Amino acid sequence: MAEEPKKEPSEENSVPENEPDYGWDDKNSIVPSQSQYPHCYANNSDYQADERRYWRHQVWALWSSVGIAVATLLFVVLGAYTAFCAFKETQRQANAAVDANKIYRATMEASNRAWLGPMSVDFLKPIDADDGPLVIATYQNVGRFPALNSKTTLSLTSIELDKKITGPHVWPESKQWPAVDIELRTSCLLNQSIMGGATIYPNASNIGSNAVAGPTIPIDKTGIQAGTHLLIARGCLVYQTFEETHCTIFCQFATNVRNGKWEWLTCPVGNLAQ
Repeated sequence: MAEEPKKEPSEENSVPENEPDYGWDDKNSIVPSQSQYPHCYANNSDYQADERRYWRHQVWALWSSVGIAVATLLFVVLGAYTAFCAFKETQRQANAAVDANKIYRATMEASNRAWLGPMSVDFLKPIDADDGPLVIATYQNVGRFPALNSKTTLSLTSIELDKKITGPHVWPESKQWPAVDIELRTSCLLNQSIMGGATIYPNASNIGSNAVAGPTIPIDKTGIQAGTHLLIARGCLVYQTFEETHCTIFCQFATNVRNGKWEWLTCPVGNLAQ
């Protein structure tokens, strides 16, 4: 076979005559000339200055974007915090208004509701009577509204004194006072008003309602008269006012050390108005 004639390099790499002119010095070169495209050469000072300005602008643009994003985030956080503070302040004011309304209502109720309280305890039959003692307790509504569905209990009992009462200024000392107080408070606070019970209207006069009681358990009459025991009357008044149940507890003891006559004085425990 006949060998094909080898092509000359100049013929292979030569540019066709109709190839466009890209401004290159050498049409066979793939690299543009520095004179036509100076920006493509890194050793050109103007190119380097433009490059530095370009990247400087890019960095400033980046930091500006970051700054704007941070500022926006801060404004959002500040706005949220301001809204939260405003919400808490509104909530505080609302709670304060509710509390003020509760205080006002409680004050109005306390000023106008019914209040039952004891006026006096007196003997109907003396201690030394065969069927005595027998006492009567008088109580009154000192409030402004009627006391509804009231229930009254009164009892007589005696306790032993640590030492005799020797004068009008000597307080009756007894280890049994705490037990008297707990028993009276517990029994009265557990009591409930009676639906359809007595209605006690406010009364500014000295006329009140009465409760009568004698001893519910045996008492030491000799000890009471000798001053070693103490006769006490315990009362409990349960009633309703403003659709709420309230109670009054009272305790009085009998003594004759002041003038030789029996009288009733307030116990050191067992007195409460609720």
